[in-house]
Amino acid sequence: NGIDTSSYKFNPATRNEYRQKFKVKNKNVFLHVGRLSHQKNHEFLFQWFKEILKRDPNSILFLVGDGELRESLKKKVQEMKLSPYIKFLGIRSDVKKLMFMSDAFLFPSYYEGLGIVLIEAQATGLQCIASNNIEPEAKVTNQIKTIDITSSPANYVSMALESAANSKKFDRTNSYLKVKEAGYDISNTVNMLEEIYSNKE
Repeated sequence: NGIDTSSYKFNPATRNEYRQKFKVKNKNVFLHVGRLSHQKNHEFLFQWFKEILKRDPNSILFLVGDGELRESLKKKVQEMKLSPYIKFLGIRSDVKKLMFMSDAFLFPSYYEGLGIVLIEAQATGLQCIASNNIEPEAKVTNQIKTIDITSSPANYVSMALESAANSKKFDRTNSYLKVKEAGYDISNTVNMLEEIYSNKE
């Protein structure tokens, strides 16, 4: 589970370009990346974001991914009257750039493996709020806060808005180095595999 950490180095020019492209220059941009499936707990995510909007109507949530619940989740967003604020982007090849654009990463999964997307988000310097069901190994920087998804989403509105504000003030440039130092660079994982296989009899 390694990434090319240097390619995730925060790029402010790309951030500005994408914020203009998506017309979110002055908004609080929240991002979720994951399969549109039960595991990712979108119902909690949507309720949470609805509460965020009550405090800050200038917020927007982008969803990256596809899955078997796509149509039912779109219908749910319409029923909650959130369509202007929650955007389904489908499967994308520019997730890294969307992370540069964003201010906070929301990840309230029911369960997860390592959650490599969390590693990627941290490498871009993005502030993350994740379910307390994530693997502890996914917390490689102090950019991750965890929440109890059995609690009310309304309890975590302040945390989300503070994370977004901190992301704008935080110098994201060297976050990729912290992830590299934690051993998640692809070169490190390749070396580990080489050692494992070379030691086999």
